[in-house]
Amino acid sequence: MDNILVGKQEDWILAIARRVQGRVSSFYNLGKSPQQLGGCGGDSGIYSEKPLTLSPRRSPDAGPRGQSGNNKPGFWRKAKNPISCPLPPLLYRCSRGEKLPLRSGGDCFHTQTIGQSVTLKGPFFAMPTPVTNPEQLGEPAIANADIQLLVLDIDGTIAGVSNQITQSVKEAITTVHRKGIPVAIATGRMYRSALRFHQEILSPLPLIAYQGALIKDPATELLHYHTPVASEIALELLDYFDDSTVRSQLSVHCYIDDCLYVRELTADSQAYGDRTGVTPIPYGDLRPLIAATAPTKLLALSQNTALIDELLQAFSLRYTPTELYLTKSHTTFLEAGNPAVNKGAAVRYLAEDILGLSSKNVMCIGDNFNDVEMLEYAGIGVAMGNAPEGVKAVANWVSPSVEEEGVARAIERFLL
Repeated sequence: MDNILVGKQEDWILAIARRVQGRVSSFYNLGKSPQQLGGCGGDSGIYSEKPLTLSPRRSPDAGPRGQSGNNKPGFWRKAKNPISCPLPPLLYRCSRGEKLPLRSGGDCFHTQTIGQSVTLKGPFFAMPTPVTNPEQLGEPAIANADIQLLVLDIDGTIAGVSNQITQSVKEAITTVHRKGIPVAIATGRMYRSALRFHQEILSPLPLIAYQGALIKDPATELLHYHTPVASEIALELLDYFDDSTVRSQLSVHCYIDDCLYVRELTADSQAYGDRTGVTPIPYGDLRPLIAATAPTKLLALSQNTALIDELLQAFSLRYTPTELYLTKSHTTFLEAGNPAVNKGAAVRYLAEDILGLSSKNVMCIGDNFNDVEMLEYAGIGVAMGNAPEGVKAVANWVSPSVEEEGVARAIERFLL
């Protein structure tokens, strides 16, 4: 990709860049002797045949970390002519795949020497900082995309605290249908739990459930896809969940044949059942059940969000992405699935194998880390305003929150 994704957010220059290999890169001043511009880490520069030139403006309030080797502040701020290239002004800073806004006295660009201009070169892959106006995307193809499929998450996207779809969102979805654009559901919920939402939005397509582990057409009962977790790995996970240091803090859910089996009926499991409309089945030791039938997915639920994060990190070190799919659909949920499973793969199947479309024809809207793969796949990926920052960072656009009917606003912006 021989260009730079652009946009604008207040006065601060933001930057996110990833190379094809996913390695971290660094910005360089490609003058007579290359000098690193930013302390964003990494071991290689960004190079291209097409130079991008910007003019610096020193920040009057740069703190010690914003000072250069010659004690001159070196913030990169919005300049009069920030980038001399055929794209609007905003340079994306490279970092470890995360959005890093430049704050006063905090993370900021600083140079050993400050010249009148700096030339930066690619190619590189850049993830744009979310903006709230598609004209700022710097990608006319995105702002005017030929969308022929809309895919929606449920919780935190079309259903908020009320667990219902608001009338405004329903009307927006109906308008999309009238334009001849089919609308699909992609959720981490069980199939039986998601079915009422699928019916409520009058979706003509198969329903993507369990983060994509199950794809089934409610109209024909045709099962397109079901990929469970290997029993051997699921049993290993149970050993972790049964450890005495964490057992009392976790509710363990096992999904088999679209039924929810729990180790014991905790208050958290009951609340989960109340919201999803599914009755949990207390089973005690889940090992015999899993040994006999591989589960569609496993979920560990805890109000101790730090524990959920610790388990996610530990499992990510223990299992490779080819062995286990791990994600968080909520701050209190840790979900484990087959490594071939994620919403991005499921949406790809729906778009390409069933409808004969390409990614550029797809718009996806979601709110959490289990939505990242489908937001990355889609021609237009929209993150809800209530999404974590890491999710917003991969989106093309950030809508208002679910309680502010953000899906309706996104539909109005891109599809109407």
